[in-house]
Order: sequence, then C-alpha cells, then structure tokens
Amino acid sequence: MSSYKNLLLQREESLSEFKFYGIEPQSNAQAVMLDIRLGNGNSQAFAYSYLTKVNFNPSEGIQIFAVDMCILLRGRNLNAIYSYLLMHRLTYIQENIGELDEVAENDVFVESIEVRNLKDMELE
Repeated sequence: MSSYKNLLLQREESLSEFKFYGIEPQSNAQAVMLDIRLGNGNSQAFAYSYLTKVNFNPSEGIQIFAVDMCILLRGRNLNAIYSYLLMHRLTYIQENIGELDEVAENDVFVESIEVRNLKDMELE
C-alpha cells in the first residue's frame, strides 16, 4: 500500500468528520452518490455510475465530468478529495461558506465549486 494511502487511513481513524468533504465510513464500501454542497446552501447529487472522467491539476483544481455536466473544484490541498473520489468513497464535497479561509495552510480547503453544463462550456 502506498504511503499516501496509509496517510489517508490514518486521517480516517483520527478524524470522524471533515469540514470540506465526507467519506464512506466503511473501508470496504463505496458511496453510491456524490453530494455537491454549495456555499449558498444548495446541493446537487451525482451518481458515481455517471462520472466519466476526473482531471486533477494541483494548481488549477479538480474537474469532475458527469455525462453532460462538469463540476469544477478550486482550492488547495485537494489531493485527499481526488484520492477518495477515485476510490468512490467520497460522499460529499462542501464549498467554503463565507469569505474567510479559517483552516490551516496544509489542510484541505475548497474555495469554490461550480456545476456547469458541458454545452455551456463549449460556447466559451
């Protein structure tokens, strides 16, 4: 097992709840849907079976493609979110609520989330 996966397992054991994301609590189970929680209180859920591609660029963020939609995550230290997403264990991603960044510099921070229709993105 990679050292990064070991680190993820240690974090799971030491933290029961995360501020910007949640994981399936059973290590041998997978989440059925991914809940996207926006800072304004709105949510939208996507079935993992409809996710077609995920791009991760640490300096740009994460792009999650779900059939005709694209979910754009921006923030820092998004490695854990990307890893749990690939394992289908991520249950939700929470956008920062408010304007302040009140987390430690090396903790996960989701600054913004955009859910966009792919057709609209092609026009830009």
